[in-house]
Amino acid sequence: MIARIPTLALALLVLAAPACVINGTRPLPAPPPPPAAVTAFDAALSPYGDFIVVAKLGRVWRPHLAVVGVGFTPYVTGGRWVPTSEGWVFESRWDFGWAVFHYGQWVELPDIGWVWFPGDRWAPAWVEWQYGGGYVAWAPVAPVDVFVDWRPRWCFVEARWMAEDAWIEHHLMPRDFHPATPVAPVARRPGHAWSVGPPPEYVGHSAGIPVRIHEVTPPPGIGRTRVLPPPPVAVPAPPPGQPAPPARVEPPAARPAPVPAPPPGAPPRRVEPPPPAVKPAPPATPAPPPGQPAPKHHKDKDDGRAVRSIHQRGRA
Repeated sequence: MIARIPTLALALLVLAAPACVINGTRPLPAPPPPPAAVTAFDAALSPYGDFIVVAKLGRVWRPHLAVVGVGFTPYVTGGRWVPTSEGWVFESRWDFGWAVFHYGQWVELPDIGWVWFPGDRWAPAWVEWQYGGGYVAWAPVAPVDVFVDWRPRWCFVEARWMAEDAWIEHHLMPRDFHPATPVAPVARRPGHAWSVGPPPEYVGHSAGIPVRIHEVTPPPGIGRTRVLPPPPVAVPAPPPGQPAPPARVEPPAARPAPVPAPPPGAPPRRVEPPPPAVKPAPPATPAPPPGQPAPKHHKDKDDGRAVRSIHQRGRA
């Protein structure tokens, strides 16, 4: 019995040791800091939404409904599509659009809505493209290596409206799906590929007008995207020996002559009323048929107005 006492004492010490750690005698290790790709957007996005932590995704950004509105859909709401040398760029009217539509990916989660997963790689738009049959379609690309239940939400629009600012008024509901040909991603940077979208010639043929290509300057790191207007259309030179057509000069618009200011102390200028309008002459009275007497005129006894009465003589 006495020999067992050291063994029991040692067991009690072993069982009591973890309780000291849990009670706080040792500080718990701090969580690792978020990657630089996450914190680089904090200052730009915090006024327009919240960063939240979602299972299987980690730290994501969710925009405020008061900013984007109910029914917000990435790459549909609040912007337009511009054809550029790097592909179709989604040009957003929101100040934060430079970040969430050119970096990272969007995903729609149940009971949460659309959230943005940060990333540090630039693209004209992180979407998948399809085109064909007179339509163009796109859908946000899901985050890579993130396992979530994801069904792409395709947005279809007739190709003729693709280059118009009012294309959103003609886009179809998600249930309206049309067969189309996917556009495979193209490597535009070393180890970096994205889908450039439908050929501008396809959109121009559907619209009946040529689609001009804008120039885009991708930032070297994380920054804003510059979309430059297309170069001016070159006018072909005339054939040799033929003079160039004269340049058309538009005449200046006619402006009313300035009215000089009256000298100091002069009475105010009298504004002449416009001349009275000239009333058109009454229509001439047609001549009576042959054999019928002309109408007789007499004065009205009440107000003196000329009243015309026509007396016709009956025929027997």
